[in-house]
Amino acid sequence: LLKDINHARKELIEFYKKEKINVVIGMGGFLSYVAIKVASKMNIKCIIHEQNSTYGLANKLTVSNCNLVIQSFNIKKDNSKIKTIGNPRMSEIYTKYSSINNIERANTILVVGGSRGADKINNVIIELSDFLKVNKIKCRLITGDKYYSLNKEKIINASNEYLNIIPFTSNLIYEILKHEIIISRGGATTMSEIMALEKVAIYIPSPNVTGDHQRKNVEKIIEDNCGEMILEKDLSTESLKNKIKYLLSNEKKKQEIKENLRKIDKHNITSKIVDEIWRVYHE
Repeated sequence: LLKDINHARKELIEFYKKEKINVVIGMGGFLSYVAIKVASKMNIKCIIHEQNSTYGLANKLTVSNCNLVIQSFNIKKDNSKIKTIGNPRMSEIYTKYSSINNIERANTILVVGGSRGADKINNVIIELSDFLKVNKIKCRLITGDKYYSLNKEKIINASNEYLNIIPFTSNLIYEILKHEIIISRGGATTMSEIMALEKVAIYIPSPNVTGDHQRKNVEKIIEDNCGEMILEKDLSTESLKNKIKYLLSNEKKKQEIKENLRKIDKHNITSKIVDEIWRVYHE
């Protein structure tokens, strides 16, 4: 690792000098850490963006080297260089899709566990096949390719007119728009998409992520009554069944969540970030 860091450091110094770099922007991760540290030592202006509700290791270690820290969630407020602006994905989706109306179908659920899927969520949904059928709740489960290929027989046996199981979709946004309730992990990008479309969601954050950041992401929006959560350790057919029944039958709760999602500023997040970068560049 030290060998890689030293090599990256030398390459970056040469690159910054050759290209006459004025501002370096880090988005987290190993390379971001090295890029910001090198730039700071060369007196180049530095900016980081934290998309989650808790700082990742790279951002945590470089915060003191930065001229500007942009947050998606309101994490820290005690420093004038910290700006809470949001996730650019939210304004992108809101701008493109907010005008699409009337395709949400009542009594429908979309379940998505991320690109690689989520075995426990997949298994619980499949076990709820009879419950969905009896209650006439139409559910589309996107399992992820690996889970689908390993469990084809189980998937075929569980599938019916109320439970449609697919491995992947190339148009997740359209699927989110079509369904009344979304069940999802708590990754920052997917949450931004769901919130941009002002959809009622049950979040089941992955416990297997750095700093338990998915749970913290969800807790931030739960504070503002913008969704519901089940921790994976509490996930069972019974807990999910009860949460689904509660939301589908509680029009008041759904409207409260949607109204709170409408209050979130989704406009021009990318432009606001660019404006801040431009300001730092000219300081």
